[in-house]
Amino acid sequence: MPKVRSILLALLWSLVADPGESLAQEEKATPESAVQQFEMTMNVFPTGKFSPDPLTVKKGVPVRLLMKALQREHLNQVSIRPFVTNVTLEPPGKATVIEFVPTTTGTFKIRNLGHDFEGTLIVRE
Repeated sequence: MPKVRSILLALLWSLVADPGESLAQEEKATPESAVQQFEMTMNVFPTGKFSPDPLTVKKGVPVRLLMKALQREHLNQVSIRPFVTNVTLEPPGKATVIEFVPTTTGTFKIRNLGHDFEGTLIVRE
């Protein structure tokens, strides 16, 4: 009887485990090769600028920005409207991950909300 029970448990486990595995595979994020990833810095002093500037990306392809603030005397917030609003950056030396999908082509402003300086995001087909 213990063998029958273990066979039944193994059979039930395989029935339960398979749907979960296929569901997990379907829910996976976009493959790394399909993500546009950029490292960007924000330099508040002395001139207030983002680098690289401008930043050019492709429409409809997910973007991952690894943004680092080089200085911080208070909270630094960034927006890239209409795609991203009010992201607070990590302290200097740590990257803040900003992810979005550009849905329209054009030129958009990357803004530092506390110091009121801008960079440029260009979205192309």
